[in-house]
Amino acid sequence: MRHKKLLFCIFAIFAIAILSSCTPRSESYLKKGDDAAANKKYTDAINYYSEAIKLDKRNVKALINKSYTLLLMQQYNNAISCAEEAIKVDSKYGQAYAYKGLALYKQQNYIDALKYFEKSITLGYKNPEIYNEKGVILMLYNKTDLAITSFDEALKLNSNFSSALVNKASCLVSLGKYDDANKYFNTALNVDKNKIKIYNEKGLSLKNAQKYDEAVDAFSKALSINPKDPVLYYNKGLTLYAKQSYTEALECFNKAISINSKYSNAYDAKGLCLSAMGKDNDAITAYNKAIKIDPNNSYAYNDKACSLVTLNKPNDALDCYNTALKLSPSSKDIYKNKGSLLQLLGKNKEAQECFAKAGN
Repeated sequence: MRHKKLLFCIFAIFAIAILSSCTPRSESYLKKGDDAAANKKYTDAINYYSEAIKLDKRNVKALINKSYTLLLMQQYNNAISCAEEAIKVDSKYGQAYAYKGLALYKQQNYIDALKYFEKSITLGYKNPEIYNEKGVILMLYNKTDLAITSFDEALKLNSNFSSALVNKASCLVSLGKYDDANKYFNTALNVDKNKIKIYNEKGLSLKNAQKYDEAVDAFSKALSINPKDPVLYYNKGLTLYAKQSYTEALECFNKAISINSKYSNAYDAKGLCLSAMGKDNDAITAYNKAIKIDPNNSYAYNDKACSLVTLNKPNDALDCYNTALKLSPSSKDIYKNKGSLLQLLGKNKEAQECFAKAGN
C-alpha cells in the first residue's frame, strides 16, 4: 500500500512538473512568433504561435498575436476564430474584441465590426487604428460628426496618424469646411512619406464634394511625383468627366490605358467619354474591350446598354442590362436604366417592377 502511495506521489510530482514547464515553453514560442512576425515571416509566426497555444491553451497573448498575424495574411475567418478563443479565455480582454472587429471590417461586415470596436473600447483598449476604422464605418453611414469624434480620439493617441488625418479631412470636406480640411491634408503630407496616397485621397474627397478644379489639382500633384500611375490618371479622368471636360478626360483615360493595357475600368470610362461626345459606336468598341479584359465588369455592360439605346438597338441593350444585373443583382442604377428602356418599349408592368427594385 505504501508502495502504491509512493508511486502516486511520484506521478503527481512529475505531472505538476510537466504542467508548470508548459508556461515558460509556451512563452518561448510566443517570443519566437513575435520575432518572426516583426520580420514579416508570417507563416513561421503562425507556426510558433500555434506551438505556444498547444503548450498552453490559456496563453491569450499567443492567441491574440496569432489572430493579428492572420489578419495581416488576409485570413479573416481564421483571425476571427483565434480572437474568439482568446475571448473564451479572458472575456475582458479588449484587444481580442478589437481584432475580431478588424477582421469583420475587412469582410465588410461593418455593423458587427462596429459592435466589437465599441466593446474593445469599453473594456479599455485604446488603439488609434480601432478608433480610425470605427470612424470610417461611421462615415459610411453618414454619421459625420461621430466619425470626426472617433478620428479625434485616434489623433489623441497618435497625432501623426496619417489615415486619421486624411479621414478627418475628408469629413470636413463633406461638411464644406474646406480650409479646415486643407490643414489636416497638409499635416498628413508633412508626416507621411507616401504623399501620392495623400494627394489621391484628397482628390477623391474633393471630387465627391464636386470641387472639381481642386480635385484635379490634387491628382496633378500626385502625378508630378509619379507620372506612371494609371490609377491617378483614371481618378483625374473621372473628375474631368464629372466636370464635363470630356476631351481632357479622354486624354487621361488613354494615358491610363497606355500604362496598363489591361485596365478594364479605364476602357469603360473611355467609353463614357466617347458617348458623351456623341461617338457611341466608338464607345461600344471601348466597352467591348473592357468586357473582354474583365467579363464580370457589370458597369461596362450597363454603359454599353446605354449606348445601344442611343443607337436605337433596344433588344441588344436589354440583353446587356440583363447580363449586368446577373453580375450586380442589387444595382439600383442598372434596374433604373432597364426600367427606362422597358418603358420606352411600352412594357410598363415590367418597367414598374424594375423601378420598384431601383427604389423609385
